[in-house]
Amino acid sequence: MIKNFLYKLTHRNLLKVLGNRLTVFYYNLKYLRLRSKFENYHVMSIPETLKLITEKHLSISRFGDGEFKWIEMRKQDSFQRPDRKLSERLSKVLESDNENCLIGLPDAFSGTAQFTNDGKRGWRLIMAKDVLPMLPRLDLNRVYGNANISRPYMDFKDKEAAHDTFNQFKQLWHQRQVLIVEGAKSRLGVGNDLFHSAASVHRILCPERDAWERYQEIYDATIRIANRLEDPIVIVALGPTATVLAFDLSHAGIQALDLGHVDVEYEWMKAGYQKKHAIPGKYVNEAPTEGGREVNATINNQKYNNQIVMKVGIE
Repeated sequence: MIKNFLYKLTHRNLLKVLGNRLTVFYYNLKYLRLRSKFENYHVMSIPETLKLITEKHLSISRFGDGEFKWIEMRKQDSFQRPDRKLSERLSKVLESDNENCLIGLPDAFSGTAQFTNDGKRGWRLIMAKDVLPMLPRLDLNRVYGNANISRPYMDFKDKEAAHDTFNQFKQLWHQRQVLIVEGAKSRLGVGNDLFHSAASVHRILCPERDAWERYQEIYDATIRIANRLEDPIVIVALGPTATVLAFDLSHAGIQALDLGHVDVEYEWMKAGYQKKHAIPGKYVNEAPTEGGREVNATINNQKYNNQIVMKVGIE
């Protein structure tokens, strides 16, 4: 009986792997056939995006495959369940014309030659499956920011360029008061020097799952704390909630950057990883098989604990 169970289990796994590979193959072919459609849209490079954000004091709301799936209310293996109001807000942000907030789209709009082989396959699938249905919502005459500013390392062949990107970030918040709005176990900058150039760092901790359900509380708390700071820059790492929050904060005159994964990518770059890894003590959604989603609730770091000014929706 045990042998029969293992036999069925093994064959189910093989069928699943085969199905996944056929899906990737199909959408990669579809992308190659339709890639000219994407190239009609203007998405700035990562350096251009960061330069404009710095010079014009802009905010940015980023859209990737996750945000497009949330717009369409599609279930996904993620930390945020589909929600009708979230879908509506993401749609409005995507189609907005707020001059204070850049809308970021994937670097893959300009092609996929810049990516690793894994990156090519992944982004071609995303573009053909998740981004293609969104094209009618986009403006061919608009210049979009680059959503990959917070993901400049793992998917790219040129690993050295990521160093320049993170140096641009450090200059962006150099001697400024940084307010980080993050999931309770994200812990941006803990254990590395990503925010060492900031004048100060403050944190609002939010639920690491389904944060959107507490959106109004998160927004109110962020406004309240940001208004206490002089020339603050708000860094939000909170999935699709960050996309909406950065946009809303820009309307309130506060510079806010939707930078999910920026700390994870920085850690991977510093370690020289070539594949996605779990990071001890930090929530890494994209490394579930390595325990990336299994993180202790408490952290023995006094500096980090002193930076926490508020908690929303968590004990």
